Amino acid sequence: QTDAPLEVPDMLSPELGMVELFIRDPKGDLRIYRPLFRLCGAPHTVVLPPGGKLYESAFVGYGAEGFYFQEPGEYQVWAAYGAGGKRIRSNVLRIRVAFPRTREDEELALWTFGRDQGHVLYMRGAEHLRSGQDQLREVTERFPETGLARYIHFCLGNSQAREFKDVIQGRVRTPRPEDAIRELEKARTFSSRWERHSSLDNITHGRAANLLSDLYCQTDRADQAQRVLEQTARYFNRMEVKAEVVEDFQSRAAAIAAGREQDARR
Repeated sequence: QTDAPLEVPDMLSPELGMVELFIRDPKGDLRIYRPLFRLCGAPHTVVLPPGGKLYESAFVGYGAEGFYFQEPGEYQVWAAYGAGGKRIRSNVLRIRVAFPRTREDEELALWTFGRDQGHVLYMRGAEHLRSGQDQLREVTERFPETGLARYIHFCLGNSQAREFKDVIQGRVRTPRPEDAIRELEKARTFSSRWERHSSLDNITHGRAANLLSDLYCQTDRADQAQRVLEQTARYFNRMEVKAEVVEDFQSRAAAIAAGREQDARR
């Protein structure tokens, strides 16, 4: 048990099994979202203060049964959380998937709705699925201003930032920080200069910013790391994200600034 602010993503992740997601499609059929993988982990308790909340972002567009939102129409999505012998149901979120209005909309769907593409989006990058990655790169080139393109950049950047082991070929691909930085910078940009909101949800936007800041530090560009953290703090403050989250980004930016000043005096 703890009273300290914690990031506890596993508790709310569909992969752990404590949260189930239900999807009612436009035809009225009910499906339970099934993730591609299950996570192994021991449950733990988090004590929240009155009114306290935990947040998590889950990609549920694709799972064990393929894409869950392919057909146009209205979907209803809700969650059920079970722990300690109790089961809590959430409110219902209504999502409307529009019909393709242009030929470009149809092309976007054709380039996206493939098995390999779904795996890449779900796993936030998959180096071994070259065909899927190539198709999604095509989406970013043909439709660069879409929210989907921003999320693809996040997935590709996340993939390039980590080591990849091919156990079949017996090869190891080391992280590619410069490639990751380029992808993540594109993921964080807004859809247009008039758009005031990121195409990424707040949690994913924060993860992209954290990873990008770490990569800049790893490549001896503390000034760029500081810039990313300060920009994110200002954006989250405008979006009225929890004060402790904003303060965390501000404090880390200030720590980097102090370190740069010390280095300058030496």
